[in-house]
Amino acid sequence: MCVRAFAYYSSFLSQTQSKTREDFIELFARALILDVILFLVQIPSVVIGVEFLDPSWVLVRVILLAFLLADAIAIAALRCKVLAYYNSPNPAAGLVCVVRFVVGWSATTVMLYAATKIGEVVSLHLGMFDFLLISAVVALKILRVMAIASFESWLNVAERPLVVRGVRAQV
Repeated sequence: MCVRAFAYYSSFLSQTQSKTREDFIELFARALILDVILFLVQIPSVVIGVEFLDPSWVLVRVILLAFLLADAIAIAALRCKVLAYYNSPNPAAGLVCVVRFVVGWSATTVMLYAATKIGEVVSLHLGMFDFLLISAVVALKILRVMAIASFESWLNVAERPLVVRGVRAQV
């Protein structure tokens, strides 16, 4: 399962130009599902942490939950914007800004997630399995961010309007 996910996200990095709009829309849907699952998996750690952990760790976990939820919302907004773009004749300039925001937000979320989980491994003396699991999730999130970032380069090449002497050509 994890190997398939790595291969799926890697294909967007290595074969960006061969992807279609539908491939990227599916990527956004899968990224949204991954974010929602990661958010839901983190909720019990916050609830359990209230009783057993230092209050500062609980606060860090709540902040992480907020970032994960906002990341999922940003991906959903990007997907909706892409779907709306393809149903209207407007240029893709508005999409580039949204893609950059989502990539920046997702990268920040990945860094916060990694820092939080590494801090938990070190301070709570978790085992090697936990460390490997956290590393796999962080690597998957990084690949997801990079795959979403590839959408911008795909837009620049695949969806560029035909321009002849400064006038947009009708296709």
